[in-house]
Amino acid sequence: PVIDLRVSRDGRQSWQFAAVRESPVRVAQLGAGLGASGVAVQRGHGMIVPMAAAGSQSAAMGLIEKLELRSIRLTKASIRYRDDRTGMAERVDDFDLSLTGRRIVDPLQAKGALVWKNERLTYDVRLDTLAQLLAKREAKARVTISGRPMSAGFDGTVKIDDRMAVTGQTRLDGSSLAGATRWLGMVLPNGAPLGGFKVSGRLVASEESVALNDATMSLGQTRANGVVLLAFRPGRPYLSADLKMSELDIDRLSSGFAGMQMVAHKAANRQVAPNVGAPVPVGKSKPASPKSIEDLLRRSQLPDEGPKGVGRFAPQVRGYTNRNEWSSEAINASALGLLDVKARLRIDGLKVAGLASGRTVLRAALANSAMRVDIDDVQLYGGGGKGVITARPSGRGIGVGANLRVDDVVAKSLLADAAGFDRLDGRGK
Repeated sequence: PVIDLRVSRDGRQSWQFAAVRESPVRVAQLGAGLGASGVAVQRGHGMIVPMAAAGSQSAAMGLIEKLELRSIRLTKASIRYRDDRTGMAERVDDFDLSLTGRRIVDPLQAKGALVWKNERLTYDVRLDTLAQLLAKREAKARVTISGRPMSAGFDGTVKIDDRMAVTGQTRLDGSSLAGATRWLGMVLPNGAPLGGFKVSGRLVASEESVALNDATMSLGQTRANGVVLLAFRPGRPYLSADLKMSELDIDRLSSGFAGMQMVAHKAANRQVAPNVGAPVPVGKSKPASPKSIEDLLRRSQLPDEGPKGVGRFAPQVRGYTNRNEWSSEAINASALGLLDVKARLRIDGLKVAGLASGRTVLRAALANSAMRVDIDDVQLYGGGGKGVITARPSGRGIGVGANLRVDDVVAKSLLADAAGFDRLDGRGK
């Protein structure tokens, strides 16, 4: 079978039937078999729907509970969806469904498989009873989805009252973040080294917000645990987080996300454009000896310098392939206005711009496109420090400010990591 779902240009949905004039009738008028309990029913859309008479909903529920279904099966079905207002189209193929649960007071199970965007997923959904949901009570639910791009699971309760409420343990994981994001329409041409991902915790979701408590998250070697909340506020969503991280390698993450592209599903197999964030090939010839500190700080790292697989900081931004310095093209500040953020991070180890720090505690706030990061404490090369970094839209780009203070650092280690220079020793600030 083919199930075709469409939204017309004027917003009409194909799965909503036109209004039909309905009139209540008595059970006695329907013939034998339904009894004469005085329960009114409503005839419309070609169906007979029981309705409560004299304010008695329990009588209507009693009739529904007596209905029995032997089984429902779908094999190799296709579901097509199109929104003529936006041109968005999706398709699910090879949709298999086996639904068991003869009555609404019996446990319900739906299981099967489907193909979406050329990937096969299997699913298994279990619900204590449908009667609990219809009575606006909590119902235990378990959901398992498995596939190559990612797998997911949920074990908890669902309640559909005036508002929907979902609570329970959940997980989401995949062997490759780059593979999963490409399946969803976002290409990371340099994302393979990021590795796999995993998110788990206690989900508390409603129409207003989604929270993940006691969360455990990982991306490659990066680990984090804590609390994350996303609230759907008017205007902009609000993200709140309180996380402790084992290590945060910004250099590795930024290189993995460099060249990110959003692609339409119909263009998912197109050739990926060259990576504009990749390092510029460097010759094997030995560079000239530095004659000043400025020469050291401007020098790019050769491929064979530093620890294997870890590159020191070198400019890798848009436009760098055509220049010998940083790009002069304005940075797009629109991302600062996507949502508001309040976060607290405690990081055991931080790597950024080729530098490595120890324990770092910082607070980040983003509101009305203005960002502020307060570094409350940072252990850096034998010393310590604190400071403030700000960013906000300015003209056609981003205005960045920094006020940092670091004391008693070991100069030799700092300059070795920053510029590959180890001929200066002592402590400084």
